[in-house]
Amino acid sequence: MSSSTSPVVLTYRYNEKLVYVTKPASYQEAIKYARQLFPELASLPSNHIGICINGLVSQRRELIRISPMAWKPVMHSRTAYEVLDIIIDDPEAEGQVEDGPPAYADAAGKDPVDSSQSSCRFPRHTIIINPDYKEDLRVPSPTPSSSSSSRKSVVEWAKGLLIKRL
Repeated sequence: MSSSTSPVVLTYRYNEKLVYVTKPASYQEAIKYARQLFPELASLPSNHIGICINGLVSQRRELIRISPMAWKPVMHSRTAYEVLDIIIDDPEAEGQVEDGPPAYADAAGKDPVDSSQSSCRFPRHTIIINPDYKEDLRVPSPTPSSSSSSRKSVVEWAKGLLIKRL
C-alpha cells in the first residue's frame, strides 16, 4: 500500500482480542468503534480511552498515542490491517484504585515494563475475525524498495500468520 492511499481496514487490539474495523473517519468515531467492539469499554468516559500505534523511538518499540487533532494525518500513513492498540489511561476508570504509591519494598520486585502493573492497560493477543467482512484477504508481496521495510515486514509476517489460520 502506498503512502498516498489510506487503508480501508485496520485492526483494533485490546485485552487479548484483535478485531478488524473499517477505517474510522475521525478520532471520535474511532473511540466509538472501540466502545462498541469491546463491551468492557462501553461504560468508560471517552477521555479515558486512548488509541496508540506501535512505533520505533530511539531504537526502542514504544506505544505512541494518537491525539484527536493528529488522527487524519496519522491514519493517512498507516498500512492496511495495521494494529492500533486500545488503552485505558486511568486505572480508576477500571475500578483499580490504589491507596497511594507503592512502598519502595513493594516496587523493588516489579518489572518496570510489565504492562499489568502500569496505569495504562495494554492489550494481550487473541484473534477475532469479523464474519461480516467479505473482502479478499490476500496479502501483497512486500517490495524490497520499501522505505519502512522493517515495519512492513513485521506487518506482512503477522498477516501471513492470520491468513494461515483462516
